[in-house]
Amino acid sequence: GKLPETVKGGWGMWSPWSHCTRTCGAGVQSAERECNNPKPEFGGKYCTGERKRYRICNTKACPTGKPSFREMQCSEFDTVPYKNELYDWIPVTNPASPCELHCRPADEQFSEKMLDAVIDGTPCFMGNSSRNICINGVCKAVGCDYAIDSNAVEDRCGVCLGDGSACHTVEKMFDEREGFGYVDV
Repeated sequence: GKLPETVKGGWGMWSPWSHCTRTCGAGVQSAERECNNPKPEFGGKYCTGERKRYRICNTKACPTGKPSFREMQCSEFDTVPYKNELYDWIPVTNPASPCELHCRPADEQFSEKMLDAVIDGTPCFMGNSSRNICINGVCKAVGCDYAIDSNAVEDRCGVCLGDGSACHTVEKMFDEREGFGYVDV
């Protein structure tokens, strides 16, 4: 008999975007597709390209004075006994593995790795101005345009991808003493 012809795989449709992992502060959505249009058969090649894609969502800043996203993830373990004791867990920085969840009890000196990967959308680093976030356990660069793997930055005027022409420098000699300490100009 005759051998069946090889069928090279083709990508199906992208799924709808998932729910955003955060309600504020830049979360992540994902969409997936299958190599089934057609499915590779009889030695045909599997699809090339990405099976899953990501985008940033809900970029507005979170209200100040609320627990950080990483603090919320550590506090999930407050109700889980650790060596037969309950603790109030707080995040610990781990620059070597920024996308793992490391926590310590609030009034103790030891820390524990709680999860291999934080929830997508968790900032890689605590308390700095970087937009970089963890996606699938990997710290990804996020530019001021909120695109993943972007190196877009603000210019001297604070305009994303600007050319510095949207503002001008004001120079004046201030020599009057007014009030105490710093004076807003």
